[in-house]
Amino acid sequence: MIDKIFFDTNMIVYLFDLGEPNKRKKVTKLLHKLVDNSRLFISSQVVNEFINYSTKKIENE
Repeated sequence: MIDKIFFDTNMIVYLFDLGEPNKRKKVTKLLHKLVDNSRLFISSQVVNEFINYSTKKIENE
């Protein structure tokens, strides 16, 4: 059995955060590794939190 690894909201935020290039690079590398091994798990709550966060961030800019 392959263990699933849960990606939380912060990890997804770092994927799109141009102000944190080091974190973005690390998360991108990890994401590719997990997707290649079919181990990634993201809940609908995390997706909703990311949409909420990114929408509010865009509105504030």
